[in-house]
Amino acid sequence: DETGDDKLYARFWQPKMIDGVIRFDRPEDCRVRKFIRNMSVKRFDTGKSFRPVSQEPLVLEGLA
Repeated sequence: DETGDDKLYARFWQPKMIDGVIRFDRPEDCRVRKFIRNMSVKRFDTGKSFRPVSQEPLVLEGLA
């Protein structure tokens, strides 16, 4: 939740390449924003919506 309100925005920027390295602006520095839709913040809980990386091999092998 970056904005603190229940709205989804798309941010647009123009990346810059300097000496072969692409520089990306920080999200808060993007001047062009477009409102997409109202949306509630999704809550992430360990064990429900994601699992620790250390458990992933066990799940893939059917051991957890």
